[in-house]
Amino acid sequence: MATFVLVPGAGGQAAYWALLVPELRRRGHQAIAVDIAENDPALGLPEYAQIVDRAIGGQPGVVLVAQSLAGFTAPMVSRPVAMIVLLNAMIPEPGETPGEWWDTTGSGKARLAADAAAGRDGELDIETHFLHDLPTEARAVLAAAGPPREPADTPFRQPCAFRHWPDVPVKVLIGAGDRFFPAEFQHRLAKNRLGIDADEIPGGHLVALSNPAGLADRLHAYAAELPAADRAPARPATPPADAGASAESAAQHGSPGGRQPRTLPAGLAKPAQRALAAAGYTTLDQLTQVSEQDLSRLHGMGPKAVRQLRDALAAAGLGFATKN
Repeated sequence: MATFVLVPGAGGQAAYWALLVPELRRRGHQAIAVDIAENDPALGLPEYAQIVDRAIGGQPGVVLVAQSLAGFTAPMVSRPVAMIVLLNAMIPEPGETPGEWWDTTGSGKARLAADAAAGRDGELDIETHFLHDLPTEARAVLAAAGPPREPADTPFRQPCAFRHWPDVPVKVLIGAGDRFFPAEFQHRLAKNRLGIDADEIPGGHLVALSNPAGLADRLHAYAAELPAADRAPARPATPPADAGASAESAAQHGSPGGRQPRTLPAGLAKPAQRALAAAGYTTLDQLTQVSEQDLSRLHGMGPKAVRQLRDALAAAGLGFATKN
């Protein structure tokens, strides 16, 4: 089995992975959905990478999955991983900024050409280019997560600070129906920048929401390619979970040394429970990876719930992460 560390695209909302996490767990894997407050102008690419590093910790067998803008975060992560999967991703060159990427790759022209070929008017539209293939359940997940975060300008001006991609397998996985980064464009980008042939699965740009089972099947197959030494210890597959548990992440995350993970305190309000689940936080230990400020930003996380969690952490001799 593997530990999948899932890094969302622009906005950084972990809720994007809410339907994929239980699918991966049913296949016997751990899954950690990373949440990054990308609407905070104080954070940029280095801080995004640090947040991912904290999520990885010292866990073995990590498969880093980077969606869209997170392609710029993936090569800056310093913790060792066993594999990188670039999902409908912006693939950077060393020193390139996300702001430069659009012109240097010609992504906008590729989108306009695909729109024209399909008879679309070419005006960038959330429904047309991102939400067009989302079923009702996926739309409900997005609605429960609250308003989308508008990414700050900060990372778009920062160079992707890496010299070369890590010496691990890198996969490029494309949603065949992606209207934002058309499949033909992504295939060309993967070949030109990484020298590899990309894979395709059905789905659009938000494929983790439109086709979570198909994505989980492909990620499971990728994990099976890892040498045994690069895999995390095996765990039994999780049976289908109910809707309330649909966004839970690996229970062992944040529990170093094999210690039994500490449970979240009883008595949390339902909106707070859903907010934590959507962000991938299912144990008290995991909350040491997030700052109180960032946790408070989760839709449904009220002051009382934050206080309950702060008190529970203190009682266990723990605390929230320090805000950088």
